[in-house]
Amino acid sequence: MLTRVTPHRTLILPHQKSGQNNLLRPDRNRRTTNGYCSQHGVCATLPYVLLSGVRLLNSQRRKAWRDPITFNLSVCPACRVFSSLNCRMTKLILGALIGVFSLELTTVLWLNHGKFAYTLDDAYIHLRVAENLARGHYGLNMGESSSPCSSIVWPFLVTPFAGTRLHEYLPLLINLLCALGTASLFIHTGKRFWAGSRVTAFVLAGLLCGNVVGLIFTGMEHSLQVLLSVALAVGLIRATEEQRVPLWFPPVVVLAPLVRYECVAVSSAALIYLFVCKHRVTALASGTIMIILMGIFSFWLRSMNLPLLPMSVLVKTGGADGHLGFELLNNFLQRRPLFALVHVFAGYLLAVLCFHRKGQDRWLSVSAIIPVLAHLAFGKYGSFYRYEVYLSAFLLPIVFYLLRDALVRSNRFWLAIGCVVLASLGFVRAAIDTPIAANNIYDQHYQMHRLTVDYYRGPVAANDVGWISYGNPNYVLDLYGLASWEAYTCRLSRQPRCVMELTASKGIDLALIYDEWFQGQVPSQWVRVGQWRLHRRRIAPEFGTVSVYATSERAVAIVRKRFTMLTEGGG
Repeated sequence: MLTRVTPHRTLILPHQKSGQNNLLRPDRNRRTTNGYCSQHGVCATLPYVLLSGVRLLNSQRRKAWRDPITFNLSVCPACRVFSSLNCRMTKLILGALIGVFSLELTTVLWLNHGKFAYTLDDAYIHLRVAENLARGHYGLNMGESSSPCSSIVWPFLVTPFAGTRLHEYLPLLINLLCALGTASLFIHTGKRFWAGSRVTAFVLAGLLCGNVVGLIFTGMEHSLQVLLSVALAVGLIRATEEQRVPLWFPPVVVLAPLVRYECVAVSSAALIYLFVCKHRVTALASGTIMIILMGIFSFWLRSMNLPLLPMSVLVKTGGADGHLGFELLNNFLQRRPLFALVHVFAGYLLAVLCFHRKGQDRWLSVSAIIPVLAHLAFGKYGSFYRYEVYLSAFLLPIVFYLLRDALVRSNRFWLAIGCVVLASLGFVRAAIDTPIAANNIYDQHYQMHRLTVDYYRGPVAANDVGWISYGNPNYVLDLYGLASWEAYTCRLSRQPRCVMELTASKGIDLALIYDEWFQGQVPSQWVRVGQWRLHRRRIAPEFGTVSVYATSERAVAIVRKRFTMLTEGGG
């Protein structure tokens, strides 16, 4: 039997006629018939009465109802929850995302003859450190402390199942869950402002500009970084609309920099916004906790005679040699000028909106400009479309929210979606190239892993140590310097004698390097016994050819024999 409840009401905007639909449509899954709720007959029971009472007593929510942008008086809270769970569009989008993921995974396995591989060798550095964390040690090699990971928490997140066959697939599962969470956040944000095909277009644009599919297969922390960046954007929007801070927002502000150091700029922007908009206790508490946690990790590194920041961060920013990288010119001239220009345009648009908005909208635009300027000046672009993606994902919801009045007109909305899609074509290419990139890692790094673990079984030196070190019980020297301060100083000195002495002190007879990285630094005593070349188009590795060296005359015979076993064994 149907129970009588308050009919559904919507606000007619000033520019609309009485018969036109509102910008925010009534939930079509929540139908009413003569004032009755036809979706759930239980809505008039005690839970509904209590929920309705809470909503009526909430003055901030009543204030939000008066906002012409967010006004949507639902029939009942229970109907809103069930409708969200049963939304057909949500199921289709998440199902499509899982379908694309499954297609990519199947293609990777087919190209790699049933062996899964990530698209970046750096993923296996995290897995190697996680292996040692499970044994109670932090570093690439047991008994030698090092900080080769660019994330504080990611090695700890992928530590479960270390030493088992499931461990290798844990980053893939975590990234898939993060991708689904990112899609859900875009769906939630789109439904607050648009209806029907507009929501679908907004979500698809968000998934493209966030490189959601491509990041899953990197095996790195970037999927989680994008999820937290979108959550920060959604939290700022909700704080602007509802004049209150969601309970989940401060933990996200604290966690984001622990996942990637670039998120310090995004979290700092959120803290500035909260402080200026009179949420000062929340801002100060969150900022203090964030600084304390990052400081604890830095002093923990220092207690192991390591720099305060991870070596991977210092080496890639130039901070290891005392010159913090100012990357503004490099980003435009050498890396990906298109994405840098997109972010410049977004910053310009936010600056214009800052002068045309008032109140919290103005401070929201100011806060969004901060990470744009920080990344343009000190961040990087490239490395298979993973460094800059968090910023694009953070900016999209905020820019669309600030332009909500202008995007009421259909032609403007679809023009904006078209611009986002065009700006994200590089990310589309990354998703298309993902299977070949994974095959590159399988064809180069996995084969070098087989050489060192299955055939050579001894200490080795290399400039890409991810998969070579993962599951390897022997010592691995990182000649590039991410996991060895000595190797980094040798590489900077460009002295072949230094490299020779370092490998000799570690008892290393086999070296696997890119000759392009060590021009003029290869010791004359080293003998090149062979080269390993990619079989397909190069996408992921820095170079397509790995040179195999014996570091002394006495080691030439054994190194050549082991390398021949690999080549003749069908590698």
